[in-house]
Amino acid sequence: MLQLDLKKMILDRMVHLVSRGYVIPVCSYIKSCFQKQSCDISLIRHFVTEVHEQIAEITDSLIHPRGTN
Repeated sequence: MLQLDLKKMILDRMVHLVSRGYVIPVCSYIKSCFQKQSCDISLIRHFVTEVHEQIAEITDSLIHPRGTN
């Protein structure tokens, strides 16, 4: 269980890298893990879910900017 939590924490850091512009390298790595089946599918799902949430937050802030009426 501890090992799985550590892997999730690393994936969370990778999500942060995506938010900072390292989309292609990070997504290429995740894709290679998926294709090689070298990573548990639940970790891939966790990564995709976290990236999706980031995108939703960014999109929402663009559609509904704060301070405008």
